Amino acid sequence: MNARQVATMIGSTCQDLRSLDLTSFDNSPCERREGPLQRVSWPVAGGAAARAFPFGSLDQYLSLLQEGAFTCLLFDYSIVQASYDCDGNNVVAHSLLYWPSPVAVRDPVEDLGDLCAAVALCIESPSKASPLCELSLRSPMRFDFDPDRADDDHPEVHLHTQFDDTRIHVDRPMSFTTFVKMVFGTFYRETWNSCPDLARLHEQRVPLMRDERAPVNHSLCLSWSAGRDE
Repeated sequence: MNARQVATMIGSTCQDLRSLDLTSFDNSPCERREGPLQRVSWPVAGGAAARAFPFGSLDQYLSLLQEGAFTCLLFDYSIVQASYDCDGNNVVAHSLLYWPSPVAVRDPVEDLGDLCAAVALCIESPSKASPLCELSLRSPMRFDFDPDRADDDHPEVHLHTQFDDTRIHVDRPMSFTTFVKMVFGTFYRETWNSCPDLARLHEQRVPLMRDERAPVNHSLCLSWSAGRDE
């Protein structure tokens, strides 16, 4: 897949989710040059400030919201974030984030600013925020495909969760549609079972760039993307 095809896939999948009332906000995918590569991600302006905060912190979640550094927010305000690097017709790297919303908002919000205000109040004082929302702390999950840095302690495809330096071996990279289907099939079983259109979303395979390294003995191995018919 080239950058334009990746952007089309992301945009089409977000449109499908929006038509199924499964998202609350989304951003159109943006293409930009990163050295010799073409990157497809959310709008350029967002994402830098969030890296100043610890991985998985409430401050980082809020910063992503404030900067608009996401591909879409699901109906429960969980963040889905996708970034792909393309070299010609090949996907050579990706970063796919699913961050279950760390707050449970009692009433739907129509404005992203209202959501940010509720999260900020929850950070300041959970007791004061209780009429609006309550903490529901869950770790983000970021799936990275990073073949250029692969070695015996850095699997070519891996999962970051709990801590930024955690790298759990994952069997292969994923298209954005595969990732979205995995998120719903794993974490939203009631929605998945009641919405057969989700299972029918078209997936495309993202091949490994070279033979994958086997997981090291001391690491976990996750076959989360296995078994999909692409």
